[in-house]
Amino acid sequence: YWTRDKDEIVSPVGSTYARTVKNHLGSIFFGSFVLTIVNLIKWAVQYITYKLKKSGATQNPLVKFILCCLNCCICLFEKIIKFITKNAYILIAVDGHTFCRAARESFGLIASNVARMTAVNWVSWYLFFIAKFGVAVISGILTTYWIESKYVFVNDNDDSTVSSAFAPAVCSFILAYFVSGVFFELSDFTIDTLLLCFCLDDLKNRQTGNYYASTRLLRFMAKAPKMKHHSQ
Repeated sequence: YWTRDKDEIVSPVGSTYARTVKNHLGSIFFGSFVLTIVNLIKWAVQYITYKLKKSGATQNPLVKFILCCLNCCICLFEKIIKFITKNAYILIAVDGHTFCRAARESFGLIASNVARMTAVNWVSWYLFFIAKFGVAVISGILTTYWIESKYVFVNDNDDSTVSSAFAPAVCSFILAYFVSGVFFELSDFTIDTLLLCFCLDDLKNRQTGNYYASTRLLRFMAKAPKMKHHSQ
């Protein structure tokens, strides 16, 4: 994103790994440590909840209400920390800041572009949902076709045949939906990275109009296409 002449880029993945190992391992470990602390607190709360349920203390409506609120707050706090950590890692890769500074600046960027980021995230969520659903449907159809062509029902004594392809097709649909979600998560992370880079690009080059973003990205983000930039 931050290279105007894309022909100058040589082995971007390898150089990124080398730069990460050389300069940013401390930030990665610190972010992982923060997430570990949050998970330890979450597990401790879940263990306490389990013990209280086992002892029958949750029969008290007040105790049950407090535990529900506590678990809800912990889950929300975990999601917030994961969100901040993810965007901090992106900004660490962009500017090379420490984890705390990157987390602060990324949060400021998101807060100042909340409407823009919300709109793009909703669009991407909708498109990825359609894509995952489409993959799942295709998997279910192919499973049905394969079973009906290979394992047609013959008689009750034949264990190698099935009477219906419905159950395997449903299992295939569910499995394909979640597996495709894992792969589309990478694309979603890429969109978040481009979006945060664009917000930083807009902050740095708003006055000059000399954006690093491509014309298509500028148009998509509702920016004037006549700004001065040299990306392709």
